[in-house]
Amino acid sequence: MAELERQGRMAVRSEQPPVVDKSAGNPKSRAQESGRNKTGGTFRSRAVNQEDQNWKDQLLKRVQELEVAQAQGSQQVSKLTAENQALNKEIDRVKLLN
Repeated sequence: MAELERQGRMAVRSEQPPVVDKSAGNPKSRAQESGRNKTGGTFRSRAVNQEDQNWKDQLLKRVQELEVAQAQGSQQVSKLTAENQALNKEIDRVKLLN
């Protein structure tokens, strides 16, 4: 009986506990974390297409530039509207003097 307990404890020790990937919440074994599968081969990563990332980055940059331009345009419209109202008031005063 003691021999069976000892074998059970040794078996538990030889197992590698899963490592938790905190970013995805999925447990990974130590073999997966080291880049090897159960047969000893290596995992192959999916190639990231740099071109795809570049156009996305360029698009985001362009959207940000347009948002800044829109904000500046809105400020300019507000300024011109206030100036136009002031000029209209002056025109009304001049008309009253004539």
